[in-house]
Amino acid sequence: MHKKSFTLLEVLFVLCIASISLFFLVNTFSRMASALSTIKNYTKAMFLTEEEFFNISQKNLDSYKGQEHLIGEGFSVKEQISKIGNDDIFSVAIHILWGQGKIKKKFSTLSYVREKK
Repeated sequence: MHKKSFTLLEVLFVLCIASISLFFLVNTFSRMASALSTIKNYTKAMFLTEEEFFNISQKNLDSYKGQEHLIGEGFSVKEQISKIGNDDIFSVAIHILWGQGKIKKKFSTLSYVREKK
């Protein structure tokens, strides 16, 4: 009687295919985790920008020229405010900065704010 079994070559071939598949699977999950981290940081920057616009709209913009400050958890804000013409309209630029690994990221927004009287 002959026993049916796999040859060494067949086993090596299957292990090679399995290891290549596992490599691509791990690489895909690694990239997905990095992308989720990037999306999380950009979303947080977007909400921080909205909060900064609200805070700026509550201030007397004639005397306030903007500032730089830390928000926490590695995020910082840089505000740039300038008056447009003789009206009570101001150009407000908000830059949210953070580090992601060795790379510095920046989310910038420009809007116009009418000063409250």
